[in-house]
Amino acid sequence: MKQVSMPIKTDSQVNIIVSDDLSLSGKNQLLMTALVKESDSLKFSEDQGKVEIRATSDLSLQLPALQPVTVEKAGGDAHVSGLIQRVIIGKVGGDLALVDLAGASVEMVGGDISLQRTTGAVEIARVGGDLVGSAVESVLSSAVGGDIYLRDVKGSLNLVAGGDVVLQLASANPAMVTITAGGDVKIRVHAACNAQLELYTKGGSIRLNACGQQGEWDQEQVVIPFGEGGNVVSIKAEGDILIIDHDDLDGVFQSRWDEMFENWEGFGSDLEKRVRESVAATSERIKWATLGTAAAGEKVRLKLEQAMRKLDERGKRLSERGITIDLPEKPGVCGDINATGFRRGENDKVVGFTFPGENASTPTPTSKATDEERVMVLKMLQEKKITLEEAEKILSALEK
Repeated sequence: MKQVSMPIKTDSQVNIIVSDDLSLSGKNQLLMTALVKESDSLKFSEDQGKVEIRATSDLSLQLPALQPVTVEKAGGDAHVSGLIQRVIIGKVGGDLALVDLAGASVEMVGGDISLQRTTGAVEIARVGGDLVGSAVESVLSSAVGGDIYLRDVKGSLNLVAGGDVVLQLASANPAMVTITAGGDVKIRVHAACNAQLELYTKGGSIRLNACGQQGEWDQEQVVIPFGEGGNVVSIKAEGDILIIDHDDLDGVFQSRWDEMFENWEGFGSDLEKRVRESVAATSERIKWATLGTAAAGEKVRLKLEQAMRKLDERGKRLSERGITIDLPEKPGVCGDINATGFRRGENDKVVGFTFPGENASTPTPTSKATDEERVMVLKMLQEKKITLEEAEKILSALEK
């Protein structure tokens, strides 16, 4: 076990890279305190006002609340709380909890993400599992593989989910809301709500019992003003849409909320206890993760092949070494293609490559990934059918 306490300048940018679990909290102090299992698993470096902290085992870290922080990577679960400045988070292999923060930008979470008492906007690119939050200001997430449960939302929302969306809007004058869901959508609005509802469903029904209005429609689109009108609340769902202004959603939300935060109760103290007891479970987790990947079934293989075919159609290849893309010749460069497919230009330098049977002079058109494609990959990640690294490679290729 190793514990380090040292002064740190609150204007220094801190970058964190952790192989396993991370508990990060902001405190009313000017010291940085780090605790890890093994003394040689913690590394510090400082250069021109930037501090980098690396840990190859679980890390419990306390920083001044004013500290600007970037969590570049956490291989396991991560719990981040009590920081006054906006937090930047790269990749989290497991679950992520954000509590009492001024806002955050999150790139990718392999498991679930939970939010509690966030006073600034939380921007999330990709989540493999569910998104659950309470007392949040504003949330924007372009791809959530599972369900979304948000309660007491005060600001704007822009959400895409592969599953259901359950939502409670706190304000009588809600901000802009845009939701796209692969399942059902249930929303509780304020009893005196002022908004313009634009509701679309592909295969379900639309039911309304709020703000003195009732109705049920089997048509695809319904536009309804509430009160004096206001910002647009736009809902697009594959399943049913339900809008209410009473408490029917409390039981549905509360059960998911309790389940989510039961997992985080005492996370920081438990992690510190594990560190102090030097319980080295990293090798066991790696072993089971490897076994889980090796035991993926035929259904997984077919889904991956489907994704690969889509990449092939867009002129991309996914190999052991990553993504390779067919490139057209650079203008003004005269190159010949040899038997191996490499294109050589002036001075016999390799300037690209072509697969056998492909036309070297015709660029292959590419297109952006759709929300459905992102969600499909994330749901496979949620079900542990592909690893975080495989999901990242596929998503990166689809978006080029």
